[in-house]
Amino acid sequence: MNLEEIRKEIDRIDKNIIQLIKKRLAFAVLARNNKIKNGLKLSDVKREKEILIKVKEKCRLLNINNEKIVKIFELIIQISRDREELK
Repeated sequence: MNLEEIRKEIDRIDKNIIQLIKKRLAFAVLARNNKIKNGLKLSDVKREKEILIKVKEKCRLLNINNEKIVKIFELIIQISRDREELK
């Protein structure tokens, strides 16, 4: 692969990441609606911790340094939380 092909693949992957984040945010709104319907609190710290534990474990299995990946997921969780509170 030459540099141009590599960059095109990176661009494709970036587009997929953005689309997946958008999809995740849509599910955050669905989760919010379900929480309201069932009288639950919007914030679920236990669930957030479970997600981060799973991320760390997946990184360990894939032999990826999890420190920065966890930070990315913390941001994604915050963005999702913000989306839940907006609607």
